[in-house]
Amino acid sequence: MTRNIKLTISIVLFNTPFFQVERALRVLQNVESLSRVYLIDNSPTKISASDFDNFPQFCEIIHNKNNGYVAHNIGIRRAMEDGSSYHLVLNADVSFTAMTLERMVQTMESNKDVGMLFPKVIFQDGRNQRLAKRLPNPVELFLRLCGLKNIPRFDITSSSDSVRPVRISFASGCFMLMRTELLRKIGLMDERFFMYGEDIDLCRRISSQSELVYAPCFEIAHDFDGLSKRNLKLLLVHVVNVVRYFNKWGWFFDNNRKNIICEHQANPSFPLIVKNEN
Repeated sequence: MTRNIKLTISIVLFNTPFFQVERALRVLQNVESLSRVYLIDNSPTKISASDFDNFPQFCEIIHNKNNGYVAHNIGIRRAMEDGSSYHLVLNADVSFTAMTLERMVQTMESNKDVGMLFPKVIFQDGRNQRLAKRLPNPVELFLRLCGLKNIPRFDITSSSDSVRPVRISFASGCFMLMRTELLRKIGLMDERFFMYGEDIDLCRRISSQSELVYAPCFEIAHDFDGLSKRNLKLLLVHVVNVVRYFNKWGWFFDNNRKNIICEHQANPSFPLIVKNEN
C-alpha cells in the first residue's frame, strides 16, 4: 500500500532534450506514491507548461539561474516543506518503469535502516554502467578522469556483476532515492559544488549515518555520454570540483573514508527485504 507514502522527485534541466522530459513524465504519472515532481529549469531559454500537450498536475516548473546540479536543493527543500517521505534526485536522461520505482519505494518502506537505495544502471544496449562504487581516494578519482575504467576495489561490481544487495558508499547522482527525513538530518547538497563532486559528498554523508545499498534486482537505463571527458570546459569544472571535494574531506589522510571502506569490506552484503510486485 502506498496510501501514506509521499514520493517527491526533482529533475534539473539545462537545455535538456524535450523528449527526455516528456518520457520521464509519462512514466511518473503511473507511480502511485508520487506526490510532486519539481522541474528545475537552469536553461537560458525556459520551458513552460504550455510547451506540453497535457502538462501533469503533479508537476511544477521552477525557473532558476544556472547554479549547476546542486539546484536539486530547491526540490529537496520543497519536498521537506511538503512532508515528503522519500525524495528522488533524477536525471531526465534516465528511463525506467513505474513499477520499478514503486517497488523501490516499497522496499525502502520495508528496510527502515536504508537511507538511500541505488539500482543497477545499464546502457541502452544492456551493458552495465557500473555506477555502484566505494569512496575514492585522489589517485583513483583522477585516474577515472583520465579514462581508466577498471580500478581494483573502487567499482563494487568490477570483478563480476553483483546479483545480491551490497553496501556501497558512492553512487551516481543520476538516480538517488533517499529518505527525506535523513536529508533533514545530514543536510542538502553542498552548494560549493557546481556539478561533479556533489554526489560523492552527499553519498558520503548518507553512508556515515545510514545504509546506502546497491540493489541490482532493480534496473534502469541511462543515456550516459561522459560529456566532461569530451568538453574541455566541463572537464575543468570536473577537476575543480574534485579538488574541492578532497579539500573538504582530506586527500590521502582521511580516516573517516578508511573506516567506512573497511566496515563495508568486512560486511559487504546487505540483507535487503525486497518487495515483490504484489
